[in-house]
Amino acid sequence: MIEIRNTALDTELARIGIPLTAVADQINQVAEENNCHFRYNASSLSHWLTGRTPQPERIPVIVEAFRRLLVAPGLRAADLGWEEADQDGEDPEGADPWRADPMTWLDHLGRLDMYPDDRVPDHRPGRRTLLFSLAAAAVPAASGAPPRPSPSPGRTAGSAEAARIREVSTVFSDLDDRFGGAHVRASIAAYLTNHVVPVLRHASPRSRPALFAAAAEMSYLAGWMASDAGKAGIAQGYYIQSVRMAVQADDYRLKATTLRAMALQAVELGHTRHGRDLADAAERTLPASAPPRLRSWITAMRAEAHAADGESQAARILLKAAERDLERASSSQAPDWTGSSYSHAALRHQTGTTLASAGDLAPAEEYLSASLIGRPGTQRRSRSLIGTRLAALQLRRNQPDAAALTVESISSDLTMVVSARVDRELGRLRANWSKARSDPTVSEIDHFVAGLIRQRA
Repeated sequence: MIEIRNTALDTELARIGIPLTAVADQINQVAEENNCHFRYNASSLSHWLTGRTPQPERIPVIVEAFRRLLVAPGLRAADLGWEEADQDGEDPEGADPWRADPMTWLDHLGRLDMYPDDRVPDHRPGRRTLLFSLAAAAVPAASGAPPRPSPSPGRTAGSAEAARIREVSTVFSDLDDRFGGAHVRASIAAYLTNHVVPVLRHASPRSRPALFAAAAEMSYLAGWMASDAGKAGIAQGYYIQSVRMAVQADDYRLKATTLRAMALQAVELGHTRHGRDLADAAERTLPASAPPRLRSWITAMRAEAHAADGESQAARILLKAAERDLERASSSQAPDWTGSSYSHAALRHQTGTTLASAGDLAPAEEYLSASLIGRPGTQRRSRSLIGTRLAALQLRRNQPDAAALTVESISSDLTMVVSARVDRELGRLRANWSKARSDPTVSEIDHFVAGLIRQRA
């Protein structure tokens, strides 16, 4: 018997009522989805019960795991017998991201995101990043627009500022798809903090909708980059503020776009039920008059989320609906990233992913292969993701040679892209084809992939 010194932790573990090993597994899951490189076991929890304290920067991960196990989103470190991280009046952490001031949140997110993890000026324990919150991965029943503050004294910002922000977003979006979200996310974070937030605070009543729509677009894009870089919590924070600003701008297109991104993030992190609900919420946001191309984009995400959650029949029905909508869309594609540029190649990617989740591996391989062929060379990150997922599917079909050749075909894309999502797929490939490394083709490509992973570590 161990001597219990942390009675608060002991009480919460008793409430959970599962073995310490299972609690450790939940902590490790939270750590993995937030790109934190540590693991715990039952022995670790036993040490904490005797009075040892985890490293301060790891405590938020443990608290989030206990919140999920206890279904207690308000749980704090003190409830587990540990000291709380320092707080200050300008910091929104701890506040509900769906209700706190969006400009304060954007400023905080940008300041966290514009520095590499080891150079954040605020070195207080646990303050280097935000964690993905399962409780926040749902749209509240009353998620209306935040109160509209009066413009700050001094100059007022108008429509020209909104146009400027949109144009800058277009530049960042192009860089994101060419080189991956991790390449320029610090730059977009700095632009949000140093330019967009001050502009929002000086928005005139007449220009407010246009400015908030432009800011919502950029916040969505920053979230997309952060998610691609493996910063799940920061991405979630950006996404939530994008939804709220889209509501304030009365822009259903942006709200649906961001809810779709939140659904994709949840699915990729393994929270399939939340992903399904978020994708369905995105669809409910669309009016009957929504453009068919945008509706197809949202519906295909619903199909992917429903398949991931085990609803294969519903997913196939949704795929057919997405195909019909895309066929009805006008031939022109707007050059933006909010559904207006959704293409047949992109739909083939989601169709392949959906069919793979449903267990239809042969047609899934055909769709992913066709999607990869249809993607232009400038879309390196998309090509990298599609190619690595195609290779993973070929491994599932016992085709290690084909998987290696697929990776070889996108090798020039992989060397240019900096993306935690791509690196995660590459890591899984190396683990899954380990038994086939005696094959010369697999061995050569494995050596190439291992070098890429070491280079980015």
